[in-house]
Amino acid sequence: MDEYGYATDLITDEAVSFLKRQKPDRPFFLHLAYNAPHFGKSWDPTKELAVNVMQPPPRDLARAGHVKDPMRRAFAAKVMNMDDGIGRVLAALKAKGLERDTLVIFMTDHGGDYEFGGDNKPFRGEKATLFEGGIRVPCLMRWPGRIPAGSSSDAVVGALDLFPTICSLAKVKVDEELLDGRNVTGILTGTDKSKPSRELLWHTGSHAELKRGVWTALRQGDWKFLETSKGEQFLFNLAQDPYEKTNLKTQRPKLFNELRKRRDALLKECLPKERQWGHP
Repeated sequence: MDEYGYATDLITDEAVSFLKRQKPDRPFFLHLAYNAPHFGKSWDPTKELAVNVMQPPPRDLARAGHVKDPMRRAFAAKVMNMDDGIGRVLAALKAKGLERDTLVIFMTDHGGDYEFGGDNKPFRGEKATLFEGGIRVPCLMRWPGRIPAGSSSDAVVGALDLFPTICSLAKVKVDEELLDGRNVTGILTGTDKSKPSRELLWHTGSHAELKRGVWTALRQGDWKFLETSKGEQFLFNLAQDPYEKTNLKTQRPKLFNELRKRRDALLKECLPKERQWGHP
């Protein structure tokens, strides 16, 4: 493709063009993957290296002029541009008469990076960590007439749940498939008020270039075991301590060891041998 302009604008243009071609009687799926507010790449001639830079449009940087910190200002400007793009997408849906027959989902993949303008407070941690600031992310859904306006839920839901949920709504049977996610349609529509306990496992891969090691975490209900890349181990009760300020591993040694052993068993089950977590 030979395109000129800011990526956020170009991605939005393509999405709007796609929606204009849709017909009311034909289902469609659109995965709109903005790269904003992620940093971009530029060439540093003095270092002769590609470097990370924030590149918001000047017009949006001016709109964020009230933000004092330069990096935070650039981050805010990129979010403004993305927000405008999403507004154009929603307007295109409405113009085509598809607004009430389309489920719109907005979410991100991980917490913000403080080095490049992100801020996850009051949650602890950031991108590439498994503290809540690294894995608890915004998720907004809109479906007029199906999802009550202004409703919210504190049920434990993740990206893994999107596939079985969308399949259910599209009447695609996946009951016989081995899936990690759950159908959460009832949570979206407000018909399911229960909050079933869930077991969730996280494992981050190492990244030598970015100097990132392996992290693991296991959540069972409100309890969370976490081990950092430096071998630090934690036990948190997220219902009582969502910001992960109090490590309970010495107060609850039996539970701590049970969750750690469960983590080991799940990693052995899920990971190929060359990537399994090793302990002395």
